[in-house]
Amino acid sequence: PPGINMGKLHVDIKPLGYNGHEGPWDDNPDDDPFVDHPDQLLGQTIMFNIHIRNIAYSAQTASKEKPHLSQYENTWVRYKVESNGEWHTTNSYDHPHMTVKFSYSKVHSLYVDERIK
Repeated sequence: PPGINMGKLHVDIKPLGYNGHEGPWDDNPDDDPFVDHPDQLLGQTIMFNIHIRNIAYSAQTASKEKPHLSQYENTWVRYKVESNGEWHTTNSYDHPHMTVKFSYSKVHSLYVDERIK
């Protein structure tokens, strides 16, 4: 239900350099995607990697019969990069653990225009 803490989702969003690699960019400063002001990104395509690490359910989601397990038996994550974009979905896990680990990583690119800014 909205407004109730059901747990925590651990997500890393990492910028990628112009060659598509994660930093550090010490060896190739021209590949460094960081800018001094967001306006410098207008008209550019940016790339980033979304890593979904895990979900740690809160204690209130525990099963009444087995408090060391979650009441949720089928867990996955679904997200959109843009509100009108396509859905991206992790694998589904059918075990009711209190912490569900994902090995999900996906590279995305996004053209930066006034709508994104």
